[in-house]
Amino acid sequence: MKKILFPLLMISMLALSACAGGASSNSKDGASVDKNNTKSSEAIEWDFNLHVGLDQGPGVYMTEFTKAVKERTNGKLDIVPRPPGELPYKGMESVRVVGDRSIEMADAPVGYIAGDVKAAIIPTWPFLASENMDVFKKAVDAVMPYAEKELADHGIEVLFFLQDPPQRIWGKGKPVKKLEDLKGLKIRTFAPEQQEFLKKLGAIPVSLAFSEVPAAIQRGVIDAAITGATGAHDAKWDEFLDWGYDLPFSGSGAFMLVNSAALAELPEETRAIVEEEAKKWEEKGNAEAIGYEDTAIKGLTDKGVKIYKASPEDFAKAQEIVRPYWEKWSSTPLMKEALDKVLTSIE
Repeated sequence: MKKILFPLLMISMLALSACAGGASSNSKDGASVDKNNTKSSEAIEWDFNLHVGLDQGPGVYMTEFTKAVKERTNGKLDIVPRPPGELPYKGMESVRVVGDRSIEMADAPVGYIAGDVKAAIIPTWPFLASENMDVFKKAVDAVMPYAEKELADHGIEVLFFLQDPPQRIWGKGKPVKKLEDLKGLKIRTFAPEQQEFLKKLGAIPVSLAFSEVPAAIQRGVIDAAITGATGAHDAKWDEFLDWGYDLPFSGSGAFMLVNSAALAELPEETRAIVEEEAKKWEEKGNAEAIGYEDTAIKGLTDKGVKIYKASPEDFAKAQEIVRPYWEKWSSTPLMKEALDKVLTSIE
């Protein structure tokens, strides 16, 4: 009896095993099909390279933008803000790394991408549209169609644009109180046009990213740096700055760039949310930047940074020096056309 039962038992076990194997195979196939069917609902992660820290000026707005997108999409799109140094890319590489999709997004200051997007730099030319943020905004609006076309050639779109307050000069050591005091100083710049103007005054321009400035000043590599009051305040430059020269040197701002293909691949509803939130945070950031500049200046002076107001004569003299360069820098018919648009917009 045992001899009969044992073979029967083995046959039954093999049959059950075969059924189980078949069930397992079907389960995997089913899972694969299910995964493909729900691909559009899976979480998508984007890298967003920033040029400032998450708690610094525009970094705050960009971080809040990413949080809002994640919340409104129920986690389907997670745009991860990456502060300087977290990814192996510098701000000057923004067009390349967004264009080739090494990353999906980048916060790209205008001066950082001047080599790739020629027209974008025009509003930041020294003393062209630097008096205040309203003037600068008009200049940016005038060149935006040209900048968007150039970026489209790289497979990139502008998601939104955040303005910075006028760029001034901040330094350590002997203060600058008038234009002539800039002679001989090593000054951080972030655009070639700034360099050319400073050379005209006898200063020594040094091209550096924003995040590199603190160490450079503390080590004596530079004496001063061009940036806005909000940037200097939020980055705690008051820990090493002695003075600020309140000469509105240039306007500034940053493009939030996105890879066109990455944006197009998003489900329609998700893409609409991204664009809605981009518009919202652009408006909020630019509206609040004006008032926040006053807060930043007070914060710097409260920490002992002495600010010297440039005279109207100094501003007029600087503008007179640089005006002939505006025509020189608009080296192509397209650039000349864009410059004319800017000049008309700010008349």
